[in-house]
Amino acid sequence: MLTMRESALEYLRRGWSVIPLRPRDKRPLLAWQRYQDMRASAEEVSSWWHRQPEANVGVLTGAVSGLVVLDLDGEAGRASVAGMQIPATPIVHTGHGWHYYFAHPGGHVENAVGLLPGVDVRGDGGYVVAPPSIHQSGARYEWLIAPSEVPLAETPDWIVRRDARNVVQARESRPRDNWPDLLRRHVPEGRRNQTLTRIAGYLLRQHGLNHYSALELVFAWNLVYCSPPLSREEVLGIFNSIAAREASRRVRRQMDG
Repeated sequence: MLTMRESALEYLRRGWSVIPLRPRDKRPLLAWQRYQDMRASAEEVSSWWHRQPEANVGVLTGAVSGLVVLDLDGEAGRASVAGMQIPATPIVHTGHGWHYYFAHPGGHVENAVGLLPGVDVRGDGGYVVAPPSIHQSGARYEWLIAPSEVPLAETPDWIVRRDARNVVQARESRPRDNWPDLLRRHVPEGRRNQTLTRIAGYLLRQHGLNHYSALELVFAWNLVYCSPPLSREEVLGIFNSIAAREASRRVRRQMDG
């Protein structure tokens, strides 16, 4: 079996953006947002695991790696997708579920938490824990079908163009009265980045709320409701990434208008 370092370098050779995660954990060991837009060099990757040989391996999803990952949580997730089209593609067995790796279709693919019961989608701005990482339970992430055995299949339409889009649109069209419920909700590991991204985007779209006020609100929400809180550097990285995205959208709308 390849070591963590050897596996990370192999993924990098495949064109995937990789980051080190805490041993037996999903949390990054560094401010990882910059690697959503650029892949680390082989020298950087090698040095990360030289300093921390037991670090788990994270693979960033989205256009930077050309990946979309369907995340099924246990039998509930498997039951949710029963009867849906899932072509042959690389599959990872996680500590308690399965990751299906697909080729990124181009454009922007939203992350989706709770697309269906037990079903998440990791697209642009997301990441997954990859083999041979070790789950906090002690189970090892392992390839059931390795990318060397089967090429990446195209992302099924129901993930990107139909169900996923409906879920995202439904979330964005919820009345603003629902946002206080979200802001008061404790968020466990595995949901913090996604929820903080949503909150940052919502605040940055509000008229009359400047950039720095929105950032302070995000910092405060993280400290009160994340269990455990993300580091200040992680929060800042997420916020800056979303701020850049919103600024780009505003420019595109102005050009289109």
